[in-house]
Amino acid sequence: MSKMTALLLIVIAGAYSNFYASKELLKGGRIDYYIQNNVNPTNQINYIIHNPASAVITFVKSLIFLPYLIFIKDCSFFHLILFPGLDIYNALCLIFFIVFLFLSEDLKMAKRKKLELIILFLIIYTSIFFIQYLSWTPVGYDGILGVGARYFIPILAILPLVFGHKSNSEKLTKYFIVFTTIFLSGMLLIIIAGFY
Repeated sequence: MSKMTALLLIVIAGAYSNFYASKELLKGGRIDYYIQNNVNPTNQINYIIHNPASAVITFVKSLIFLPYLIFIKDCSFFHLILFPGLDIYNALCLIFFIVFLFLSEDLKMAKRKKLELIILFLIIYTSIFFIQYLSWTPVGYDGILGVGARYFIPILAILPLVFGHKSNSEKLTKYFIVFTTIFLSGMLLIIIAGFY
């Protein structure tokens, strides 16, 4: 039953993407961006096939250097680049994620399961870069454009499963709740101060 449900969801998602979403995306100004910036997935694949060394160097370089820009310097989950409190927002997000990562409860998973989760994370992580390389980066460009932190939100939940803290003390849980409350309050105050 679960396999049939998963298959049905894939068919529905594919039909939605093919018959509705892809056509609607073209109406949103993307086609102008594609034309002005020479973005074409087919031509990009041809470029990769004919210039594999250059494409691999671009891809690896982006995997190494872009995370700093994406997650620390220009971290923006919702296109808040002009947001006045972006530096404080980025610092709070980074601190919160580090605390969340290392104060999460250890689920005592087998090492093999954790390794499988890390591999899954890396596959999805690199796939996001590759999709943006094909769909948003000009043909032959020496970097990858359009990669945003918000694309990684679904896979961030994998990391606490792998790096969960060994301790399951109530004291740590209480600290985590207090820290989460302070974080959310701070985010709200930054938004109010920035826009009102």
